[in-house]
Formats: sequence, structure tokens, C-alpha cells
Amino acid sequence: TPTCTATPVITCAVVTPTPGGALFTRPLHCGAAASWPTPTPTITPIPEEFQPPDRNGLPLAWRPFEPRGNPAPTPPWPTILVIHGGGFWRGSPFPDAADETQNIIDVANDLADAGYYVLVVAYRLAPSGLIPGQTRQDDAHDPNHISGFAPYQEYDVEALVKAARRDPHVRGRKVGIIGGSAGATHAIWAALDTREDDPGVWPEWKPVYRPDAAVALSGVYDFSDRTPEDYLVWPEGGDPVETLRKDIENYALTNHPVVQHNLSPVHLLELNTFDADHVNPMQIYNTRHDNVPYHQIIDLQCALEAAQVSPERYTITTLTDEEHGICESHSFGFWDAVKGRVIKFFNQHVKQ
Repeated sequence: TPTCTATPVITCAVVTPTPGGALFTRPLHCGAAASWPTPTPTITPIPEEFQPPDRNGLPLAWRPFEPRGNPAPTPPWPTILVIHGGGFWRGSPFPDAADETQNIIDVANDLADAGYYVLVVAYRLAPSGLIPGQTRQDDAHDPNHISGFAPYQEYDVEALVKAARRDPHVRGRKVGIIGGSAGATHAIWAALDTREDDPGVWPEWKPVYRPDAAVALSGVYDFSDRTPEDYLVWPEGGDPVETLRKDIENYALTNHPVVQHNLSPVHLLELNTFDADHVNPMQIYNTRHDNVPYHQIIDLQCALEAAQVSPERYTITTLTDEEHGICESHSFGFWDAVKGRVIKFFNQHVKQ
């Protein structure tokens, strides 16, 4: 249960509680799907020096989208990494309605049209349902960390940020990051991780490597929070807290709440190494009836307040489904509702 009394700032519409505390099932409000001339899909492994050790192949890769313009801009370019979601166990840099990435190419095209070099990335995934209900196994089943259990996915994204900064298309320019769902979790982790030269931890990391600006859509920030919600998720009618519990136990390899919390982005704000005075700008979004439990955004706001991070360094916004006619009120599904302010945010903090 959140310990602070603050609630996310709702800039779009006032949310009224569900009468009588009844469960809410989100109605369908769909607009026309965007149509984009998507380039032939290609994916490129990042250089071997940034790949994880003891791996099987080259698991870290990205799909590049060059910035558009007339005349076409010349590199190096300001760059945005786009991080897909998928419950930590599915998803890819390619659109697929089954794995929450159906809108990801619209995001990449919009950002490329705005003048950014866009890298839609691939990271290691946790296998589905391998360890339901089990406690931590010390990776005995996966000694080479081929699968992306916590915190390996976060570390993969940090390695991708480092690789982007060294890429000849990018070198010397700023790098932003945007993630949806699990990808939002990883984006905020990279934004808040102020560890420096942690012995024995891959990748080698310094605060200066952090993205210059981060945007999170429907992220999970405290893996241990089981605060009940007053709604069901459309269209399946499932309990968002129960769905998250299963995904987190599969990703974190444990059902122990303390261990889950310590593997969460909010825990980074509790470490004595965290530097609240040097947090790069962040925009954090969810919807009031999100697939990810609504209280996750409150968890992050409470943790930022407790760490005394200046409110000037972040904005937290909850959107309402009904006000915006959002078809899928989760992750990149509400991209059209926020893309104007997200691009403006990146223009201010990444393009300059």
C-alpha cells in the first residue's frame, strides 16, 4: 500500500471513482488504425563488445529507423531507443497484436518524422511459466543467463543505451528512451540507475551513461505491490493485480515480496548511492484502468517524493479511457493520445 498521499496529476480529465466501488470493465473505444509506409524489417545485432557475457549468440539487437526530412538530415543524429513490452516474457521489435507491440512501428515512424534516429531494441526474455509460484533458484536452471530474468533485462537495456552512445550514427548527440509496459520498467531503471563501476556486474555502468530523457508508458515500478484495484481489464475481464503477480514471479524467480521489491526500479531510489540532485528529465504515464495496476504509478511517485527528487525533473500523468477514446488503454496503445507532448519533451531535452 502506498505510504504517501499524493496521486498522479491528471491533466486530461478528472477521474471520478467507480460508484459503489464496483469493478470496472473498460468499454471499447477504437479509432481508425494508423497506416504507415513501414520499411522492410531488418534487425542488427549490436557490437559484440556490448553483448552480455556467457551468452548464446548475439541476443541484443535493434531495428534502426533513420530520421526523415527534406533535405534529409546528416548524422550524427539525436536518438531515441524504443523498448517493447510483453510481460517480461514476450514481445519483439516487430509489430504483433499478440504481444503488445502492435503500435510500436507507429511510434518509431512518428519519432523518425520528428527528426530522430530511432532504435527499436530487442533484449533477452524470461520464458513463459517456467517457475510459477517458486522461490528463487539461484539461476541453477540457466547458469549462462541465456534467459532474461531480473535484473538481466534491465542490464540488457543499459548495454543497449551504451551501444547507442558509441554508434557512429549517434556519437556525440543525446540519447532518449521510451518504453511501454515491461519496456517502461526498463526505461525508468536505466534513467534512475546511478551505480558506478559495480564490481562483477555486467554491464560496466556510470551515471553519465543514463539516457538524457526518459518516457514510460504503463510501467511496473514496485514488483511487490499487490494493492487491489477497482476494475477489470478489457477485453478479457481479468484482474490486473493477479496477472501482474504471475508475470513478476516468472520474471523475478521468486514470490518473496522483499526480493521482488529489491529487484524493482523504486529500490534504486532507496540506495545510499542514489543521487537525487542529478536526475535526468522523465515523463511517466498510465491510464486509470490500465492493464498494469493503477497503483504502480503511485508507487513510483511516492518513491520519487521520498528520495526528494525535484518535481521539476519529472511529470506523472494519468489518462482516462473515456475522455480520449483510446482503443487499448495500455502502453503504446495510447501513443496517439500522448505523442504530441512526448515529442515536445524529447525536442526540449534530446534534440537540443
